[in-house]
Amino acid sequence: MGSQRKDDPMKVKDLDLTQVNISAVQEWINALRSGKYSQGRNALARKTAKGTEYCCMGVACEIAPFEDIKGLFTINLLFLYDNENMVMPLRVRQWLFGKQEVVLGIPHITDMDVEYEFFDNESSLAELNDAHGWTFDEIAEVIEQAILKPAIEAQK
Repeated sequence: MGSQRKDDPMKVKDLDLTQVNISAVQEWINALRSGKYSQGRNALARKTAKGTEYCCMGVACEIAPFEDIKGLFTINLLFLYDNENMVMPLRVRQWLFGKQEVVLGIPHITDMDVEYEFFDNESSLAELNDAHGWTFDEIAEVIEQAILKPAIEAQK
């Protein structure tokens, strides 16, 4: 099983938007909206009787431009990406968000101005996917509003 980190997750408000890889984040949003990936829960990706299911973070791992990132299945049919199956690997996080020190955990969405109602105003993208059952389209909208659009503005 991949390592489980206990460090504080990065919050979008702490993200240096000037380091965000705009084209990579747009590619992630497009992949989430594409209909190509079947949505799953509680693992980056898992093989099921219906095929492979991905969490929103697993979709980012699948599209990351690293030939060697995807490993073998674990015994319980989870995919490993850089030996992780629950947490977005460092290389993928750095590809999306740059090599900033705050990139330690899963992006948390705070102080959002989007039309969705939040359960606790501290939901991570993984929690929206796993615990709250948001669709890939809804999660893509959050990424677009909370990360992509502010990054585009910051990098003008």
